[in-house]
Amino acid sequence: MINPEDCKDETKCIDDCECIYCGHFFDGEEATNNDMDCNVVTCPKCGKDMSISVSIEYMCTPIEDH
Repeated sequence: MINPEDCKDETKCIDDCECIYCGHFFDGEEATNNDMDCNVVTCPKCGKDMSISVSIEYMCTPIEDH
């Protein structure tokens, strides 16, 4: 049984998910089935459900004159 006091409040990763309960890393794209509206994922190791927020980051930079 997982002790709630051992859980993290939040994890933040790029491409992968980290389970807040057991710390297992797993493929975020696979876990969400590539659905940007997905809001719950299940850890494949411990089987616990957790909320997920999916975002895409866009970074724009100036174009250098050549």
